[in-house]
Amino acid sequence: MIVVLLSIWTLKSIGQDPIAQKVQLSNNQLNINLLVPSLSYERKISDGSSITLAAGTGFNHYTMEGFSGETSSKLFLYPWIYSSYRVYFKRKPRKGNLRNNSGNYIGYFSGYRFKALQSAEYFIPDVEREQYSFGVVWGMQRNYKSGIHFGFSIGPGFTNRVNAKPELSAVGEVELGFTLFSK
Repeated sequence: MIVVLLSIWTLKSIGQDPIAQKVQLSNNQLNINLLVPSLSYERKISDGSSITLAAGTGFNHYTMEGFSGETSSKLFLYPWIYSSYRVYFKRKPRKGNLRNNSGNYIGYFSGYRFKALQSAEYFIPDVEREQYSFGVVWGMQRNYKSGIHFGFSIGPGFTNRVNAKPELSAVGEVELGFTLFSK
């Protein structure tokens, strides 16, 4: 309920500033993220909105202490996917060499993290269970003429591990990489 109310309030709070400039959206854009190895594809839906689909691999590190007092650490890999519906809003004119799809936005975020690719010696909920999340986000995206891509979004949402109770949490994503193509 909180997420729904925040999304309605956010959509209504976007004002019409006469000084602001419109965000120019590309019809298609493909980005590679180097922080968390992944690819994201953004497609224009209307003049001010788009949908983004991304897939990649995440990492989780655990240090465990056994019954004999020995500690062992292990790195777990897990695949994930997410989608995001974005409504870009007008922003004040700024100097700089920004390209298409550079702007601030609000939107809806949903993601799914699969079970880790290798199993743990002991049951670890973060590794052994799939997890999905959804919520409302505020974000910003910058694409420079040099090809550098930066994206950041955050907002309130819910996270739920399979066979567990949903929890109120922060949702979103961070991207730092390159734009492979933008048309």
